[in-house]
Amino acid sequence: MYKRQIYTTNTDNAGNFSIEVLGGSYEIVINITLLNGSLVSRTYSTDVNQDTIIETENTIEPVTLFAPTSASADGFTLNWSEYVPTNFADYKLYSHTSSNIDQNTGTLIYTGTSITDINFFVTENLVPSEINYYRVFVSDTTGQIAGSNVIAVTIENINLMQNGSFEENTVAPPSNWGYLPSVGALVDGTGADISISTTEAFEGNQSVRYNPPPVPPGSGAHENSVTQRVLQEDLVPNGRYKVSFYMKYRDIDANNMPNSFRIYFFGIGQSWTSSYVVNTFDNPDVWELHEFEFEMGPDILNDFFLSMELWSGGTTDFIGLWVDNVKMIRISN
Repeated sequence: MYKRQIYTTNTDNAGNFSIEVLGGSYEIVINITLLNGSLVSRTYSTDVNQDTIIETENTIEPVTLFAPTSASADGFTLNWSEYVPTNFADYKLYSHTSSNIDQNTGTLIYTGTSITDINFFVTENLVPSEINYYRVFVSDTTGQIAGSNVIAVTIENINLMQNGSFEENTVAPPSNWGYLPSVGALVDGTGADISISTTEAFEGNQSVRYNPPPVPPGSGAHENSVTQRVLQEDLVPNGRYKVSFYMKYRDIDANNMPNSFRIYFFGIGQSWTSSYVVNTFDNPDVWELHEFEFEMGPDILNDFFLSMELWSGGTTDFIGLWVDNVKMIRISN
């Protein structure tokens, strides 16, 4: 009858150890945790013909895994140091949602069989705002394995709006935006306009200003809008997004005709549309944050557009409305 015998020991302060064992066949596992958190592990088999002492075995040095300078949900590159000895076997890169990552708990996402394979572009399981953990294990031809340090990578949100701060130019339309000066009833081609304000800004030096026409009350509705295209390839089917912006207004008087500020996100030829409406104006001269979330449909057939529209009835004392820091970010896949 085979009887399994387990021997355990710890090293001394110098890192040395010894185990006195009986004769027989053994599997020896050596685990070393370095000061930087790296793990060195070696497993091998040996036969002992008589009672003996097994002493310290040399282990291979781990590689160092470097944190990326940035990491978006579109992907990022991980780099690590090159293994120095000549008996190289492979690199294995693991990911995990916890810092407790090893070859058992982690998910293998890359294997490199060349000693110069010291980087990998990560694209899988990247959720905005979440943290992923990564670790590289190197092995040699004798079966020794060493685990690198563990790095934590926070996946950044991507702002799909270009020039949402309106800082890039001083003449309307803003860079990366298109606009309709006045659309609706009683369009006279004058008065209604959109401009770049250099005196009002939530952050930075500029914002976009809506200037509705001074037409008589009850004369009809007027629409001023700026619109930006969002490319089809930048959107994820069923992805969840958040749009946010800061808005400030002055001397808005509805004069029995509704005024509203509306955000539309729509695609040409798509039945799906998301919208957000501000129709209460009771806190003038204060920058207020507005934000809303929506989920994309399962099919994205074309580019989409984000349109910010001011709808105004006939007014006599509408001085202006300003918008700044427009963002659209993906918050989940």
